[in-house]
Amino acid sequence: MGAERRAAAVPRGCACGGSWRLFLGFFALSLALHVLTLGCYLELRSELRRDRGSQPAAPPRRDGMAAAPGAPAGGRPERAAEGAERRQQLALLNFFHPEEKLHVGEEGRHIRRNKRSKGSEGPDGATDKASSKDIQPAVVHLQGQGSAIQVKNDLSGGVLNDWSRITLNPKVFKLHARSGELEVLVDGTYFIYSQVEVYYINFTDFASYEVVVDETPFLQCTRSIETGKTNFNTCYTAGVCLLKARQKIAVKMVHADISINMSKHTTFFGAIRLGDAPVS
Repeated sequence: MGAERRAAAVPRGCACGGSWRLFLGFFALSLALHVLTLGCYLELRSELRRDRGSQPAAPPRRDGMAAAPGAPAGGRPERAAEGAERRQQLALLNFFHPEEKLHVGEEGRHIRRNKRSKGSEGPDGATDKASSKDIQPAVVHLQGQGSAIQVKNDLSGGVLNDWSRITLNPKVFKLHARSGELEVLVDGTYFIYSQVEVYYINFTDFASYEVVVDETPFLQCTRSIETGKTNFNTCYTAGVCLLKARQKIAVKMVHADISINMSKHTTFFGAIRLGDAPVS
């Protein structure tokens, strides 16, 4: 009985040893294939890097014109063969290492495309920025020169003209010193502001002035004297207006029986170009 059991156990041990040897054989074969594949991949990768790093200069063409840098020396068949070989190498490289596919195939083209676009748009963009910087934003600020003006005797038509230029963009604004008008040279949207300090005389209890565009009232400011207070006051107004080139702005007093204090701190006039006129 014991002999039969030992005889039955012998073939089982032999079969187990044979399966282990078969497994080890397959494992060694798989390992050898992986090593071979890795070696081929590394060799292809090094060749591609050497080809991209150094490109020999092409010899001059027969017609006397120099070939473009990086152009192949041979004719169309050589270029086609070289391109096909390069595509095969890239295909193998991308198959074994898919992470580098975008780096080799697409990212380089994007970088070159971006460089070309920057190079072509650089001068035009710089010119556009320079021109917009000259025109927008543009500011003009005028202030009084410290004189005292009586409207009835000193002003022609009631327009204030005793202005001192603090800042003025000559490409957008032009001051007519004799008439006191501020001319606009560029179409656009403008913020216009003004303040006047007035003295009440001859029992006048209120004062008013207008900001006119081509002699048409655009803004108006009216102030009255406060009972028991001093007989002077300041009046400020501002607004946004669409103006065309060659239009003129001015500050015009409405009532004649008042006096104006042209102090630089209390009487001023100006405009700011906010931008182009909105497209309708």
